[in-house]
Amino acid sequence: MERPHGELTPSQGQLKAEIHETQSELQQTVAEIQERLSPTNLKEQAANTVRDATIGRVQDMMNRAEGTVSQAVETTRNAASTATRSVRNNPMPLALIGIGVAWLLASKRQRSDEWDNRGLREWPEPRVGSTTSTGDT
Repeated sequence: MERPHGELTPSQGQLKAEIHETQSELQQTVAEIQERLSPTNLKEQAANTVRDATIGRVQDMMNRAEGTVSQAVETTRNAASTATRSVRNNPMPLALIGIGVAWLLASKRQRSDEWDNRGLREWPEPRVGSTTSTGDT
């Protein structure tokens, strides 16, 4: 069976269609590569990389610091809760500590009042030379 000149066989037509499809895909790939390598796109990629390297790290550090602070707050709350529970269960040691502090403060105040009553508000000047009772040197 002879075909007229210029008419393609089914396999030739199929091959031409595949070649045309491959050419189309190749042109699209080349266009995408050109877009990726355009100066504008390269500049934008570099800026994003720098931004991610700096701001991203700062955000990571902030997140880690926030986590550490949260842990510290939780630990402090737990310690306060434990201390409160201990005092409620056994208040005697805290009462004794309070009495001791009050006693210490009262004792200090009494000594301070005695010092002021003698008229010695400042430390006396050290004596140089002889030690007479009149204070003459």
